[in-house]
Amino acid sequence: MAENVENIENVDDVEQADEAKPNVRDHAAPEGSGVACDETVEPVDELDQVVRERDEFLDALQRTQAEFSNYKKRIARDQASLVARAGERLVKELLPVLDDLERALEAANEHE
Repeated sequence: MAENVENIENVDDVEQADEAKPNVRDHAAPEGSGVACDETVEPVDELDQVVRERDEFLDALQRTQAEFSNYKKRIARDQASLVARAGERLVKELLPVLDDLERALEAANEHE
């Protein structure tokens, strides 16, 4: 580049030389040069992919949390129902015994 500047004799030649230089932003790297021309596109695609993965994981997490919350509610209902049924069963088993005791007390009172 220093060689090109030394060979230019006036300002018009400098402007022409600048116009002749390829603009790196406007041109892709030649094929086989080992320079990837889509370097700015790949990180964006990778970022989009990472964002999609994050959204998928977040969705799965939210669904798992909702399922666990529903599970806890269902277990609480089942336990309440089980306690109610256990109390009911106990009353059904004790009712005949209680009736027998009442009859025994009445019979004992009649004998006195």
